Amino acid sequence: MECKHRCSRTQLVLVLLILGWAKGKNVVEITDFWQDCENGKPMISVDLTDLEMGEDDEGNPTLMGKFVFEADFNDPTKMIVSSERLRQGTWTPDAITRDVANMCPLILEENEVWYAVSSQMNQTTCPFKKGHVESFSNVLVNSYGVDIPHSFIGDWRIYIEVTTEREDGEHTECFRMVFTIKEI
Repeated sequence: MECKHRCSRTQLVLVLLILGWAKGKNVVEITDFWQDCENGKPMISVDLTDLEMGEDDEGNPTLMGKFVFEADFNDPTKMIVSSERLRQGTWTPDAITRDVANMCPLILEENEVWYAVSSQMNQTTCPFKKGHVESFSNVLVNSYGVDIPHSFIGDWRIYIEVTTEREDGEHTECFRMVFTIKEI
C-alpha cells in the first residue's frame, strides 16, 4: 500500500475503514486526501492531523493519536458517501455509495466499517460538542477479509458529506479523497 503527496498511512487506514476494504490482491494508493469537495460545502469540522499509523508485533495496522471536533455534531448526523471513477478521461458517478440517515445510533454497530475505531472511543453517543477530543493508543484496525474486486482497479474519488443541526441551523460539510486501486 502506498501513499503520495504528503499524506500519512493513517489516511490510508481511514480510506479502508470508510470503504470496508482492508485485504486484497490490489493496493490502494492515495494521491490526495482531505480535499475540498469543490461543491461550495465547507470541509468537515474534525481535525485529524494528530493521528498516526503504526503496527503491532504481528504487523497489523494500529491507530494512535487523536482527533478533535471543531464544531458540534448532534443527533441526527447524516452521512452520504458517493464516488466517481475516471473512465476514458472523464470523472463519472460510480457504484460506491452509502446514505446513512443518522450515524448516531450506529456508532457502536459491530457490522459498520468504523466500528474498530468507534468501539475504542471514550464517548460513543451523540452529541459530540465542539472541542471534544478522542484519543487512541494502538487501536487495532481490523481487516474485514474482503478482497477488492478486480473490476475496481482504476482512479477514484470518494466524497464524504456530513449534515448535522447546530445552533444556527443545518450544516452540511464535505471532504474528498482521491486514490488509485492498482493490481499487485
